Amino acid sequence: MPDHESWVPGVDAIVAVALSGGPGRDRVVVARCVQGEPPEVLGPAGGDAEVTFSLSEADGAEIVAGRLSPSVAFMQGRIKTSGDPGLVLDLLAATASPAFAQWLGRLGARS
Repeated sequence: MPDHESWVPGVDAIVAVALSGGPGRDRVVVARCVQGEPPEVLGPAGGDAEVTFSLSEADGAEIVAGRLSPSVAFMQGRIKTSGDPGLVLDLLAATASPAFAQWLGRLGARS
């Protein structure tokens, strides 16, 4: 699998991740997910997100560390979503891929 392989095969979307309870403030990170490329972080505001995932900063850290599956967190009510429900399910399904685990590993190494 190429290093740049997308973890969102078949999905092109603008996705927002809203993290709450972090040190000093809440924050939103917006990324563009394009098939065949790694997610591109657009910054704290990047236009109209088609889907928003809201979770605590602590749960976000657990996901990046690989100790919490986004699908499990969603089923436990630890991730709230808004936007296109079909896209939410496509993105959650993509998080079970080996490419997502590799992307998280690179993300964790940078933080």
